[in-house]
Amino acid sequence: MLKTYAIRNNVLQKTENLPGEIPEDAVWIDMLEPTREEESMVEAEIELSNRFYEEDDALFMTAAVLAKSDTEEADAHEITFVLVNSRLVTLRYVEPQSFKNFSLRGQKISTKGNTAESLLAGLLGAIINRMADIVEKVDRQIDTVSSQIFKSNFKKGRNSTQHFQRIIKELGLAGELISKTQESLVSINRLVTFLLPNLSLHARKAVEPRLNYVSRDVNALREHAGYLIDKINFLLDATLGLINIQQNDIMKIFSIAAVCFMPGTLITGFFGMNFERLPMLHWHWGYEFSIAAIVASIIIPFLLFRRKGWL
Repeated sequence: MLKTYAIRNNVLQKTENLPGEIPEDAVWIDMLEPTREEESMVEAEIELSNRFYEEDDALFMTAAVLAKSDTEEADAHEITFVLVNSRLVTLRYVEPQSFKNFSLRGQKISTKGNTAESLLAGLLGAIINRMADIVEKVDRQIDTVSSQIFKSNFKKGRNSTQHFQRIIKELGLAGELISKTQESLVSINRLVTFLLPNLSLHARKAVEPRLNYVSRDVNALREHAGYLIDKINFLLDATLGLINIQQNDIMKIFSIAAVCFMPGTLITGFFGMNFERLPMLHWHWGYEFSIAAIVASIIIPFLLFRRKGWL
């Protein structure tokens, strides 16, 4: 699919394309899963192994942009940006929300500048704004999970196991999303670092403040993302620690139960020996005495453990 946009009356306007032609005033050429004919039409055979290079007065830049961030399939996909002949060409095989937001907003609000370079700066700003929303969303999600770990009162047993499993899954997905966000931020920062020195003097003066703003936002988001990764790791460690405590409590109950029933087993084993001469074998109250001894051997250790706070 190939879409073209022109700046008319200081706003982006989607243009109507005739088969095999690109409007002369098109400033942004957006290729989403292009066919071979569409690639040939815009002469954009791009070598993705080299992410940043200049060839024949054209700047070729490839960056990883986060897509499908609202699903469990979130990933950073490579998108290529080309500045050539006063036009911006984008080659992509995903539909990031940031591209939709930028094109819709650009068609309603006056753009800052009417050049391909200014469009690229605006598009990069939209991508960063989208990632800022993602980072804030993950931050809120982590705060909620933290409350569920440390403040919630949940019953032990199967429900607590399911509770911890859900928390670990949420933290894992949040950590994966933040990692992909960091990957995207690093690639965009590299793109801006490459772009600025290779622009013409006039274009650089026009877009440098905006690109510097994008670079500052990238660095701030990277720091925040790093903090969130550390917090996610802490919460994962805390969750695993609580799971270990719960398992230790279960093993402690089994251990105490074994200690409580051990004397009773010894008593029954003693009176169950098949010797011809056994003390109290013919005692009238022998059965009642053995039962009382067994019960006492269970109750006394139980009360002792309770008094020491082991139960």
